[in-house]
Amino acid sequence: MEIPGISYVFVVDAHGVIIAHTFVPGVPNVIAADYRDQRPVYNRVIPGMGRFTEVTAGILAGEAGSVHVGVEKGYVALQVQMAIGKQVYLLTVIFIVSILVSYGLMYQVSQPLLNLRNQAWHVFSDANSGEPHPTVGVARLLTRTDEVGELGRIISSATWREL
Repeated sequence: MEIPGISYVFVVDAHGVIIAHTFVPGVPNVIAADYRDQRPVYNRVIPGMGRFTEVTAGILAGEAGSVHVGVEKGYVALQVQMAIGKQVYLLTVIFIVSILVSYGLMYQVSQPLLNLRNQAWHVFSDANSGEPHPTVGVARLLTRTDEVGELGRIISSATWREL
């Protein structure tokens, strides 16, 4: 059975003899030369096959031998790149959505202040002689119950002569 990323498997018995393997036609000399070290991880370059990380696990806590599994480094690198790519994509979407939401919220905050500025300009402008310019924004501004609405009502009731 083929498992993506797994390139080879071999089993070593308790006496240090390879009893099963997936190599065709036989175990490469690079592996046969140093598999008995019983390291948990080997970094191997096998001529004609590529670069591998070989992980070793004991069978029955090492009493019955060990299993060596070779994973192709290129496959691992590709999987890491794909995982990072997915995270970058997700963070990009979150970033764009947060920018759009921030823009919308800033618009909601700045629009009443812009209406307040327009109201003040129309009230205190010499050209309008103190009469506010009737606009939808100003009408909404005067019906607000917060500080901006209160300032709008104060500006509407003020004239140059009172200042």
